[in-house]
Order: sequence, then structure tokens, then C-alpha cells
Amino acid sequence: MFICSDNNSVIVDIGTETYKIGYSDKEYPMYFNSSKTFKNQFLSPVSCSTITNIDSYMTLLKDNLPKDTSYLLVCENTFENESVKNKLLAEIMEENLASSVIFFKSAILDTFSYSKTTALVLSFSGGSSQIVSVVEGYVTYRKKIDFGCENITEMYLNKIDKNKLDNKFSSFSFYANDNFLNFKKSEYARLKKEDFYLKCHDISFKHQFDYLHRGMFKILELLDEVLQNNSPDKKSALLNNIIISGGGSYINNVLSICQNIISTKYGKDNICVINHPSRFHTYFGGVLAGNIGNFKSLNIGRADYAESGVNIFKKKNHSWLINKNI
Repeated sequence: MFICSDNNSVIVDIGTETYKIGYSDKEYPMYFNSSKTFKNQFLSPVSCSTITNIDSYMTLLKDNLPKDTSYLLVCENTFENESVKNKLLAEIMEENLASSVIFFKSAILDTFSYSKTTALVLSFSGGSSQIVSVVEGYVTYRKKIDFGCENITEMYLNKIDKNKLDNKFSSFSFYANDNFLNFKKSEYARLKKEDFYLKCHDISFKHQFDYLHRGMFKILELLDEVLQNNSPDKKSALLNNIIISGGGSYINNVLSICQNIISTKYGKDNICVINHPSRFHTYFGGVLAGNIGNFKSLNIGRADYAESGVNIFKKKNHSWLINKNI
């Protein structure tokens, strides 16, 4: 493997709450903002971690895509429908947004972000909570619940509004400096508030946080199903490589909560849970993938698309990047 030095490879990660777009030669995105636009109400093109409005998705992409984009890496939602990916490919190619494109499942990129190719990914993202087993670069099994950071944000902000405590938070100078208005309805705002109230040592809020987070951790009830759908020789490797990804990785005590729940069933000595809190796991995994030396040879080019259309996915045999036996 060798590293490419050019900066015309672009990473695109559009999620339920936020989008990240930038060059593969930078660790962090050039554009990071709310995915929601205001049309009578705040709406995102992605809901429950799958695209629900392709037109809005493409508008968001085109409005923020660098003009010199040549190679495009799209962070594809792990549970995305294949027909949606076909439509995205067609739009990107027919509008000449890039010379070539490749799609990577988000769970695989999350795994890459931890410098791994095999992992049990616990993803706590804006639109959902997921458990995905990734073995040697393949998604082997996946489960999700449609409850994520966005649900917690809405419930949390309602509680804050009802208790009329928001003014106490907004009186601090860092409120405006953190560009709060751009994330008024996002997990970023909620996490900043949560951090503030925890520092105030208000015990009543700790109970509220525990209650709100409980819905997200229900995904761990599906852990055994995911493991049972992997070969016996892979289960140990997965249990020893459990990683936490998504904005929910910032939730207070998320690591210890996951460790306690999982160790109760599988034993403390048989598991290893890792958490590197970040909002950019998927994006950073895309940066790493985009810098692999043979990355460009895997892309779907204009000539490929002109010859085969969306059938190019089968011809290029990208299944090793997407899933296996699911």
C-alpha cells in the first residue's frame, strides 16, 4: 500500500443530522454542517440513516462539492437500498460531478477509522443505532433500530425548554462562538448542553440523561443475533474488536455502559470495547480508503458507466466493499 499525494479525491458523508465533505488529503472535512434545510420545517434528505429524498440529497451534494473534484468517494449508509445507490450513480455520472466514483458502506469505513478490517461496530448515529459485524472488510451481518441521536436531541431539547433552563446555558460566551445556531436541531447542540449541565453537577440531569440514552442502548439486545450469524471462529475476533462510532460516541459513560451490558452476557475477559469519541469516524475512514494506492483503480469511471450503466456494480464486483451473505 502507498499513499496518494493529490488532493482531488473528495469524501462525501451525508447523514441524518450533519454532512461532511472534504478532500482526502485532510483529516477533517472542509464542510461540516447541519443536513437539514428549512422548508416550512427543518428537513433532512436522510432519515433513520437511509436516504429518503434523493433530489434533496443531490442538491446538498452539488451545492458543496468542490469544483475540482475528480475522484469521489461516497460514504454509503450501511442499510441503504441498492436501488438508491443506482440512482445516485446515475445522477453523479450524468451530471458530470466527478470523473469516477466509489461507494463504501459506512460500517466498513468506521472499521477503517480504528485501523481495523475486522470489528463489531456499535454505531450510535443521528438517525439510528446499529450493530454491524465486519470481517476482513466484508459486512457479514447487520441490525439496527430507528432510534438515534436525533431522537435524543428532540426529547432532550423539549425537556430543557419545558424546564426553562436554556437561558442559563446561553448566557455563556462560548454559546455563540461554537456556531450554535447552525446546529440548533443537531446532536452537536445537545452534547454541548449536556456537557454544560454535567459540569454544573446537577444530579437531576444525570437521571434525565440516563433515561434518554436508554432507548439507544436497546440495540445491544440484538448483539447475540449478529454474532450467531457469523461463523464460530469469527465470534471471538469480533468480541475482541468492538468499536463505538457516531456522534453518540460522545455520550457520557457510553464506553462503560456498553462494556457492562456486553460483559454480563459474554464475560469481562472475553470482550474488548474501544471508544475514540469523534463525529468523523465514517468520514475519516473514507479519508484512509481514499489514500490507498489502488483506490482509483477500483472507482467506477465515466467510460465504465457509459458501457454498462448501473450494471457496472456487478461487473466490477464491488461486493467485497459492501456486504457478504446478507
